[in-house]
Parts: sequence; C-alpha cells; structure tokens
Amino acid sequence: MIFLKIYKRIKFNYFNYQYQSLDLVDNQYLMEGFFGQEFSGDIKYYALELQIENSNLEIYISSISHQLDQEIICCGFKPVRFLSSEYFKIFYTSKTIVSNINFYTILKKKKDQYFIQTWHGFPLKKMVFDLEDYKQRSLESKQFFLDMLKWDEIMVSSDKYYQYLNQSFHLSDNHNLKINKRLLPKNKYLLTNQNNLKLINQLKLKYQIDLNKKTLIYCPTWRKERNKQDQGLDLYELANKLSEYNIIVKLHPHESHLYDQYNQIADNIYCYNNQICDIYQLLLICDILITDYSSIAFDFMTLNKKVIFYSSDDQNYQSQIGLKFSLEEYNLISPKNYTVNQLYKQVLDNQIDNYQKICHDTLLQYQ
Repeated sequence: MIFLKIYKRIKFNYFNYQYQSLDLVDNQYLMEGFFGQEFSGDIKYYALELQIENSNLEIYISSISHQLDQEIICCGFKPVRFLSSEYFKIFYTSKTIVSNINFYTILKKKKDQYFIQTWHGFPLKKMVFDLEDYKQRSLESKQFFLDMLKWDEIMVSSDKYYQYLNQSFHLSDNHNLKINKRLLPKNKYLLTNQNNLKLINQLKLKYQIDLNKKTLIYCPTWRKERNKQDQGLDLYELANKLSEYNIIVKLHPHESHLYDQYNQIADNIYCYNNQICDIYQLLLICDILITDYSSIAFDFMTLNKKVIFYSSDDQNYQSQIGLKFSLEEYNLISPKNYTVNQLYKQVLDNQIDNYQKICHDTLLQYQ
C-alpha cells in the first residue's frame, strides 16, 4: 500500500511537470462532478446551458468509467478519464475549470485559469469551519481553505446560500471571488420541466418503473460510520406496505457499490448505479421524497411535492455534524425516527406543507 501511494505520487508529479507548461485554450472547459463519479446536477445542466449559448466550446467531462462515458457522449460532450495522463493534459490546457466539490489538491492552478465552483447542494449541514466535531474541523479546514482560495467564481441562489457557505468555507477571505447570484442550473431544469408530461413519461421508461404506480424516492445522506444507508429502516416491510408505490433508493456516491444489494430487497424497490442515473431526472418522476438531512429536499420542495424527514440518529448527527438552522423555523417537522407504520401513514397523508418561504430563502431568491 505504501509503495502504491509513492508510485501514484511520482506519477502525478510527472504529469504535473509534463503538462503545466502547455498553453491554455480559451474555449476549452473541464467540468467535474464528485471527482468524476457522476454526471448530474449543476455540472450537467450548466454544461448544457453553455452548449446552447456557444456551440464552439470544447467541453470535457471528468469520468471514472465507460458507463459514465456513454451518458456524457449522449449529451454531446467529451469524457476524459479522471486522473489519467489525458486528464492532466486537458486540465492544464483548459481556460475554465468547473467543479461541484473542492478541486483535487494535487492539481496546481495556472495563471489565467478560471475556476468556477457550483457546490452540490444547499448547505443545511455544517461543514469544514463550522463542524461541531473539533477534531474533524481541524482536519478538514487547513487544506480546504488553501484550495478554496483557488476559486474565482461561485454560484449562489440566495442570500442565505451565500451566508451559510461563508460560515463553512470562509469565502469572504477570498477577496477575488466573484459571487454569481443566479437560479442554479439544476433548479432551472426542474422548474422548466415540472409539467413536461412527455419528458416525465420518457424518464419513467428510461428507468423502467411501473407507469401506473406513484413513485417514492428514499434519499438519505452518507454516514462515515455506516456501510449501508438504511439507518434501521426496514425497507422490505415498507415496500410490502406500499406495494402500490414504486420505491427508488438513491445512494450517495460513496455507497453506489451497494445498488445490487438494494435491488434484491423487493420487486417494487429500484436502485440504480449512480454512474448511469441522474437524481434530478428521478426527482421529476417522483411524487414523495423521504430523506434526513440531504439538500436534495430543498430541490424537491421547489416542485411543491411532499417531503418526509426521517432519521434514526438525529441527536447524534446534530452533536457530531450539526445543522445551520432548524426546519421548525419554517413550520416543518425536523427528522424523526418514525416506525414503518408511522412512515406508511405519512406517505398516505395527502397534505403538503407550505414550502414557499423556505424555497425562496434557499434556492429561488435569485430567479
């Protein structure tokens, strides 16, 4: 293992040395979601926006697999294998780099390169500089801050979006950072297509779900101390009770390898390889979302669809990670440890909370 790390370091240092001297190409972009693990969200829909605005752009998308390559090619872009020799060449010749997480530390920003940060969701959870756990905060903050200073632009959709990201990342210490106040590309996609029945039916066929059933999506956040996402929720029992529903389980990128395991639970449970599914397409075809602290809840609320907050470890999560604000401030119920019967009743309850205020404060202020 030590020799493998040394080998990788030597290889990456060689790639850095070999390609850093190349000239930048003004119309070339390299875009990356979760270190090449997904092609979805703001990375995908920003790339599609750029493609419409300027057909002369050369847009490369970071990818870790041939499956993801096919999704990228179908959208009209060029895949490049993450951390390959070609990747370093494209990185050091691209005038503009776009990412939804912090950039890979080993990559050195060149003079005149422009780094755009989209981030990957509204910051409900505390991160980096405002984590509750002191050791974790100390571990993450130093390197993150140095990499954050490379950013030239960040997209934000509301005053609170900027305020909370600033608390976590100390954005205001980057005096050259441009704050791009806008409706985020992924939310623009959702709002544009929320009543597009033709597209919605096409997506149902794409994901091979029963067209005659309502659809629920379960989307919990990742836990470092867990190797699966069920959080004590008996999905088999829930699937049996909700036999009239399709149930989609959306895995976090760190746990995408578990999708086969979830597909075997029940006939009406669907779980997809993250590399070939788009969470924002899934949101369009779903009627109800169950989640705990995932920022995807705010995206779903913009569609005025029902969100149920479920968690079996709320107190522990609050003490170790922490939240920026309480959902109760918006008259919403914070994550509760429902039994399967209680969750079943929540799903069948047709009442939808008023999400107008929370959507404005999080994602829809800068439309």
